[in-house]
Amino acid sequence: MLGAQAFGMAGGLLRLLVEEGKEKVLSEIAHIHYEIQMGMMLLNARKISELSSRPYVQFGRMKEWLDQRI
Repeated sequence: MLGAQAFGMAGGLLRLLVEEGKEKVLSEIAHIHYEIQMGMMLLNARKISELSSRPYVQFGRMKEWLDQRI
């Protein structure tokens, strides 16, 4: 969609670790993993690399942001 090959999340997870502890971080990682799995299932993608070739619809603030840059 945006051409990203990777994304950063260390800062958010480190903040969570300091503020709420190890168990909360592990829970958040499990939740992220679940969301990725659901997205892949809904898009019928067996590998992460297949997501970039799937059709998509943009709306709301993301669409507004992209419209200003295209």
